[in-house]
Amino acid sequence: MKKFMYCACVAALATACTNEDLIQENEAIKSSKGITFEASIANETPATRGEMIVGGISESGNKLWNFFWYAEQDRINVYALNEDVNFVYPDLAATAGVSMPTQWSQACGLAGYEEAVTAPIYKATKSAASGQFTAKDDANLIAFKGTNDNVDFIATYPTTTKVWNVKSTYLGWPENRHKITEFGLVIEKPNAVQNVTYNQVDAPMYSKTTASSQKGYESVGEKVQLDFVRPFPVLRFGSVAGNNDYNKYLGKLQSISVETKGAENGEYTLPATAIGREMADARQTDGSWVSDVLGIGQTNKVTVNITPAANWNSDNVVFMSIMPVQRKGIVQADETKVDFEEDYVVTYDYANVTLAKPLKSSADWNVEHRIYGIKDLDIAKDFKYIVTKDLETLIIFSGNYSDIYTSDKKAIKWESATDGKVAFGSIKNIVVEKGVTVTTTDFQNLNQFTALESLEMKGVESIPAYTFDGALTSTITKLILPEVTSIDKNNNVFSALVNLDLSKYGFTVPGIETKFFNENVKNTLVTLDIEAVKSLRPIFSVDRTIAFTDYTKLESVVLNNTEGVALTTAAFKNCTSLKTVTGIVNIANAPNAFEGTTALSTVNVANTIIPNYAFWKSTVKNVKLNGEQVAPTEVGEYAFKNNTGIYKMDLSQTTKIGKDAFSGASNFKGMVDNDISKDATVLTVGAETINQGIFYGTAIKYVQFENATTLGDKVFGNCSSLKHVKFLKVVTGDYTTVSPFGTTTTENIDLFVLPAQSDINGNTWELIGKGFKSITKEITKWGE
Repeated sequence: MKKFMYCACVAALATACTNEDLIQENEAIKSSKGITFEASIANETPATRGEMIVGGISESGNKLWNFFWYAEQDRINVYALNEDVNFVYPDLAATAGVSMPTQWSQACGLAGYEEAVTAPIYKATKSAASGQFTAKDDANLIAFKGTNDNVDFIATYPTTTKVWNVKSTYLGWPENRHKITEFGLVIEKPNAVQNVTYNQVDAPMYSKTTASSQKGYESVGEKVQLDFVRPFPVLRFGSVAGNNDYNKYLGKLQSISVETKGAENGEYTLPATAIGREMADARQTDGSWVSDVLGIGQTNKVTVNITPAANWNSDNVVFMSIMPVQRKGIVQADETKVDFEEDYVVTYDYANVTLAKPLKSSADWNVEHRIYGIKDLDIAKDFKYIVTKDLETLIIFSGNYSDIYTSDKKAIKWESATDGKVAFGSIKNIVVEKGVTVTTTDFQNLNQFTALESLEMKGVESIPAYTFDGALTSTITKLILPEVTSIDKNNNVFSALVNLDLSKYGFTVPGIETKFFNENVKNTLVTLDIEAVKSLRPIFSVDRTIAFTDYTKLESVVLNNTEGVALTTAAFKNCTSLKTVTGIVNIANAPNAFEGTTALSTVNVANTIIPNYAFWKSTVKNVKLNGEQVAPTEVGEYAFKNNTGIYKMDLSQTTKIGKDAFSGASNFKGMVDNDISKDATVLTVGAETINQGIFYGTAIKYVQFENATTLGDKVFGNCSSLKHVKFLKVVTGDYTTVSPFGTTTTENIDLFVLPAQSDINGNTWELIGKGFKSITKEITKWGE
């Protein structure tokens, strides 16, 4: 069983191919004993050690990578012949052209199809397309006896593939040897049932070569080249990329089966081709393989089990070894030769569904070492609809929706189900792909699916009246309608939605929003896509408001990404599970919009106004405009109060900062690099009025006020990191009851004021009655 390597392996090999590796490899040869075998695969030899040759392209465009040996894992049998015997090795071992291991001393003379001797076992010592094999241990070691006589070697892979009944012809002097004219293979592993992993071939191989001792290798051992061939053809199965989207419904691929059916041809009924056997068996005569040995059980079906079962993606292929198939020039009972086209069925058995795909072929599958590509599985094109094994999921790919019904329209027709039909009440999930024709009657018949939990209708544009009626809206938790632009108001109210996609619906009709967003859904909704909605606020003459206050389970929301969606007050207040908001929002008139969002990190805004309480008690750290952290012109009261996420914001453009705007934002440093761990730089504040507590409890370090003339109470309260404060205008005001620095120790702060600030006495600012580490009078603006 061999891996067909992909890009990661190729890159790893290229990286591993160093001079040091080559030196170590040569050292291994020098220290080896007996014969070392170099093994490649016919027609699959790479150009260099680190480069794998592409072996072809599948119908879906996938590359086919070539055979690869694995060090320590792979084993081969090695046989030799240089005497006139009918079996692998004679009992007179001493006369042969090789010295033999202990295992070869067994007496020959076995009859039938049994192996004559136990072959020496060699193991791979490096992982490469051209493998190097040495004896598993000394008991399996083969060595030339120092003569120049040619020796025929036959190697088999895997070790369950045996050589039997070797026949030779004596050539006489000067060769003094026998040439192998015929030999057989016995494969102990059943061919009718095979176990494979993705991208591996579970097929026997053999190599037949002739070699002799070379004097150049007397000091470093002998090397013999093996060129392996698969005597049986192989079928290849692929999966198109689109199938990947259905793995969540299909489950893991368990097995693939091929069953040949035969064909009608004129006066003859042609039997099904025998492509599998309980014991694969073949013999080579005059260069051709004969595979019709009597007494061997035959079958027209081969199954490969995927071990371990796993999701089948488009980058995975499956290989199946088969007995040779001839459909051209087949000889009939009256010795008439005919060509015929044979029916065969490929069955893909997934964990959750079994798919039988009927095919035809008039081609031969009979060339050794050839890989025959079976048309890739394309579920959406090969089947109109499917029903999973548990009878809970219905996926409709094409045609009319009504094609699923039995003739009495009281059930779904499905051959593999009991009595060939599935009750509506067993279906929990329905997926309707684009292009399926769905009528008004079909919509209204959805109410027959009384257990329906998930409905995806990917191409539907309009939902007629009474589609969602009765109990249906209380059972549906997942509703995916990405193309819907119109919904009739005569539909029931949903009460259990978890996932909702109405990405093209604008919610411009008053009252429709309450069908989907209500007190019950508040406790269930997790994902939401309403990308077409332009505003969640009331629109003059349109009496509707959309808000998600206290939707505590809501995790992701998709909004319009091209223009700012106007949010309403408390639009996402206390959405404690909200992690992502995709799109751009206009929060200028939406106070409390993201208050209490303790899992949200980033919000993209449409303008520079941050309203009151917008990010109060939240963890939002990035408020971005055009991809960069916004430089707001206005920051409302309590906008970032007790926000533990915000750490960076340019306030140089502000004309207004409300009271306590950043109070308790313990990580806020003002201006820093993108990395929160970096030290703070100068925070420039443009606002004229500095209200109370705006930086209370923050981590700001250097702050410069360009226009401030008055200061509120506790502006710098509890700012233990504060080092420099600079004013570029004269500060006035009554500070008998107002303390801008609160309890912060001003003796650790350097103060910078204008020369015109007259109330400076040494290191004391008499205006506010505080002493500083130093007070410097200058008119220079930082950065100039």
